[in-house]
Amino acid sequence: MGAAVALAGMLIPSTTLALAVTRWGLRRRDQRGVRAFVAGMAPITIALSLRTRLNPVWMIAAGAAVGAAGWL
Repeated sequence: MGAAVALAGMLIPSTTLALAVTRWGLRRRDQRGVRAFVAGMAPITIALSLRTRLNPVWMIAAGAAVGAAGWL
C-alpha cells in the first residue's frame, strides 16, 4: 500500500502538469507565442539528436540510468 501511495505521489503531479500544459497549448496553438515556442524547440530537439549521432534510444537509456543512480 505504501509503495502504491508513493508511486501515486510521484506520478500524479507531473502527469497533471503535463496534461494541463498540453490542453493549454492546444487551446492557444494559434497564438504567436505558442507558435514561436514550438518552432524554436523543434530545431533544438533535432540538433541535439543529430549532433551526437547517437540513437535517441541510447540517450533515453542514459537519462534513465542517471535517474536511477540518483535514487541509490
